[in-house]
Amino acid sequence: MKNYNENFVRMLWKDKAVVHMFDTKEHDWVEDFKIDRCHVSFQNLGVADQTEANAIVSQRVVLFCAVDLDIKPGSRIVATLRNGRDYEFLASGIPATYDWHQEINLIKENDA
Repeated sequence: MKNYNENFVRMLWKDKAVVHMFDTKEHDWVEDFKIDRCHVSFQNLGVADQTEANAIVSQRVVLFCAVDLDIKPGSRIVATLRNGRDYEFLASGIPATYDWHQEINLIKENDA
């Protein structure tokens, strides 16, 4: 039953990603591995700060991916969404691991 549920969940994932790690010898980011199936979820959390000029909306971004992937906190992730748009993120915190997937909070790289 586990394989059926795991495969069903992964069928819904249409995004892709590339995980980069910082190489201390090269002093630069290097590609670690590619993720062929994942899902990037953008969740608006409402207005975080209201000013006269505009409202600042707080947003949570979560990467859903296979449980067997080892994505370390601080990794750089370039996600390509199903519509072809690329986004660059930093992995934040320890992944929440479940039976069929893991969830990793992401930070937009220019917001870090």
